Parts: sequence; structure tokens; C-alpha cells
Amino acid sequence: MRDEVKKNRLTSFHPSSLRPHPFVCVPVCESRAIDLREAIARASEIADIIELRLDFLPGDELFKALRNLPSLINASARPLIVTLRSREQGGQREMDDNTRIIFWVEHFLYGKPHINYADIELDLVLLFQKREKAEGKAMLDWERVICSQHYFAGVPDNLSEIYDQMSETPARILKIAVQAEDITDCITIFRLLEHAREEGREMIAVAMGDAGVMTRILAPSRGAFLTYGSFDETQQSAPGQVSARELRDVYRVHKLNQDTEIVGLVGSPVMHSLSPHIHNAAFEALRVNAVYIPFEVRNINEFMRRMSNPRTREMTWPLRGLSVTAPHKLSVMNHLDWIEPSAQEIGAVNTIVIEDGVLRGYNTDAPALLVPLRARGLNLIEARC
Repeated sequence: MRDEVKKNRLTSFHPSSLRPHPFVCVPVCESRAIDLREAIARASEIADIIELRLDFLPGDELFKALRNLPSLINASARPLIVTLRSREQGGQREMDDNTRIIFWVEHFLYGKPHINYADIELDLVLLFQKREKAEGKAMLDWERVICSQHYFAGVPDNLSEIYDQMSETPARILKIAVQAEDITDCITIFRLLEHAREEGREMIAVAMGDAGVMTRILAPSRGAFLTYGSFDETQQSAPGQVSARELRDVYRVHKLNQDTEIVGLVGSPVMHSLSPHIHNAAFEALRVNAVYIPFEVRNINEFMRRMSNPRTREMTWPLRGLSVTAPHKLSVMNHLDWIEPSAQEIGAVNTIVIEDGVLRGYNTDAPALLVPLRARGLNLIEARC
């Protein structure tokens, strides 16, 4: 019976099966082996797939978990991705390459069936591929391999070459994660997803950090195999990780598609804003196919040129409009085709509408303040604030 359940879990994730919606993956990042079973059960309530981050287990806690690994996986209601990442690779545990190799040999290679998916870093994937050729026989089930590479110091200049190297491996799924220094770093991620889709490759692509949040929300609608969402703030496995509940309930990632109109808040910082909760709730209530995203923007000039202006932007996406907050309300005016006279007089724009290739700027701050006061009969002539 367990084998049948496991077979059904895996079939739903096979590339030949129809995927009804994007997948949200919830990492389990416990520090005690005894807590893993309950944590997996909790994650199953909101996850489509779960990542078991074994590198979060310190000292002997890892070996306690490994003794029960098959039963943990078999008891899960969702497929599990098993990850054991060294600190050098961006993980939480100090270990040398031999330890990493021994782990996969003992728990995944040579036909061991219990791991649903194995997230294996590129260096080991290349090593196992080389050994397979030398031995002349299969060492592992490549259909269950996620070949991953992580960059926590920004976007490497040779990222396209790295993708090519990964795509030449037999791994079914490719994963690249980079640290976004500014929002324009997300362009590279969306290009990778487009390239992988054109080549028929399954891929996970993430820009980490607050500047990369849009990739976590939009990547599944651009063909990503999954997106990561934490169970809560204490269980984040990477910078800028949005909670799984927010991905589902606020951003509605399971409903987003290529036609979803995109709007958002431009500023720095913006992650504290309640605007996504307000606007996305309105879209859901009115059944509007749109999503409102926080855009953490440091360089407004590059964002407007490379991502916003339909005549110069470097990515194809249905960006419909922007809310603008500090510190960009003044500097953004240089990039607009038309500005309403009152906004010109005020010297600030907080709303941009993009329509027919034209960017129009407005200021709604003043009416939002004045209309309620006038409604109370206050005389505001020559008033100063």
C-alpha cells in the first residue's frame, strides 16, 4: 500500500502528467531529529512538495534522522526533496566532499528507492556522471535528481555557461539560485526560465533576497517547476523567502498565468507594506486576473529603463501599473511620458499607469488627504501643512 501511495505521489510530478497548478515547496529546517515527523506533517497541510533540509541538523542529530529516513519519507503525505548542503555550498553544516558523497551513496545511489527527489549540487552531479561512464552502469535514477547551483554573492557573469553545463547532465530538473542585489537581477532569472522552457527542460530558478521576491511569485507562471515558501518566519531556508501561506492566500500563485496583469509597489524598503494584502484581496473579490507585488528597487533609473518602459525593457511581461513610494516619487518623473498637472505642481508622482506603450504619472496623495477634509466642510483655502 505504501509503495502505491509513493507511486501516486511521484506520478503527479512527472513531466508527462498534466500539472493543474504550480507547485509550492515548503522546506523543513528543524534542528532536532525528533521534531522532523511532526514538522513534515505540518508542512503537508500547505505544501505541494516538501524539502527536507538535513543540513540544518547539527552534530549527531543528523545521524539520528538518517536512521529513520526511509520511514520519515514513506509517512509523508507529500513528495519529499532531500537536501544535504555543506556550508561551502550555502548550507548550514560543515562537511567535506567525502561526507557528501558517502551520504548519497548510502541513501540514494545504486537503486535505493525511498528518496523521492534528491537535490544534488553540480559538482557532485558531474562526479557521479563521470563515475557512471567509467563503470559502464547506472549509479542513480536521474529522473529523481535536481541538479542545483547557488550563488550568494550576486549573479555570476558566466551564468549562461553554467546553465549549459548543467543542461548537459542527465538530471531531470535544473536549479539555479542567485542573490539579487537589485531588482534588475531578476531579468536573468526570467531569461533562464524562458530558455529552459524553449529547450524542454524542467527548471527551478530563484533570485534570493528582498529584491528577488518577484521571482518567487511569478516564476511558476513562467514555467518554473516549483517555488519555495517557508512554513513560517523561523523556517526560512534562504533570504527573501515568502511564506507558503502568503504565496497561496495573498499572491494566489496557483491562479497566476502568462496573462495575469502585474502591478506593484516600487520603493525601498517595501517588504513591510500592507498594499499587497489590500490590492490582492480586491483582485480576488472582483475576480480580476491580476497580482500586486512588492518591488524592492534601489536604482529607479535602471528599473524604469530595463523593466518598466515598454520601449526599452528587456523582458516581456504584462506590467500594467505601479504605485511609487519613498525614495522614488520625484526621480521617477524623469521616466514618464505624461504627468498630470497637479502632480507636476506638487513635484511628486505616486501612481503610474502603463497603457498602449505610454507611461502616465499621477499623484493620488493630495486627493486622498483633501477629499475627506472637504467632506467635513473644512475650508482649506490658503491652508498650509
